[in-house]
Parts: sequence; C-alpha cells; structure tokens
Amino acid sequence: MTEDLTQPGPIGIGAHRLNGAPAIAAFLGERVGPTYYLLEKGLLPAAKQGETWIASKRVLLAHYERLLNPPMPAPQPATEATNGLAPPCRGRPRKHQP
Repeated sequence: MTEDLTQPGPIGIGAHRLNGAPAIAAFLGERVGPTYYLLEKGLLPAAKQGETWIASKRVLLAHYERLLNPPMPAPQPATEATNGLAPPCRGRPRKHQP
C-alpha cells in the first residue's frame, strides 16, 4: 500500500521526513555515494541537522517532477518573412564610377 505524498493528509511531518543520506538514497533508488555527492553539492533539496542529512519526501518528489517535466517554453513571436534580398542601404547613395 503506497500513500499519496502529493496530497495533504492527517499524517504528521515526521512521516514525510527522511533522516540520513542512506534513507534519502533508498527513497530515490540511488546508491549512497552518489547521493552524498548530490547532497554536498547542493543539487538535492535537503539540509543538514547537525551531522545528519534530512529531506522531505514531498520536496524531493516535487524536485524530480520539475526536473523530469520542465515547463514548456513560451512561444516565440513570428519573425518577419524576407524575400532573400539584402536590406536597403541607408544614407547617401554611392557615386558609381564609369
């Protein structure tokens, strides 16, 4: 039975807290070494409480959701179509030499 961590519920905050890098690694399905690296580099949303890394299951899920499903970029305005000719020259016309 799995709980839906994206919906608020009667469960206290302790149920969603992960204590220690091994627990965070197990939740993510990663090995402990790479998880320590990500934690130390600040690439995972976690904090240190004394010597222990702590993280929230909900925050980690939201973090990976943003990584895996980035927002769609805003559509760019259409550029003006050209006919392939260079733009007209500005200023005085050149004197043509015979």
